Amino acid sequence: MQRAVSQQLEGIPKFQKYVSFSAYTEGWGSYFEELAEDMGFYQDPF
Repeated sequence: MQRAVSQQLEGIPKFQKYVSFSAYTEGWGSYFEELAEDMGFYQDPF
């Protein structure tokens, strides 16, 4: 929803309309990193 709303805004630069990096996106990225570790997908701790 955050991305849909930003695309409808007028008077802001195009990179702000179409960028996909938001707090929501970053939160899901962090969640999946931790989930993969908990499920044992990482063989090497680094």
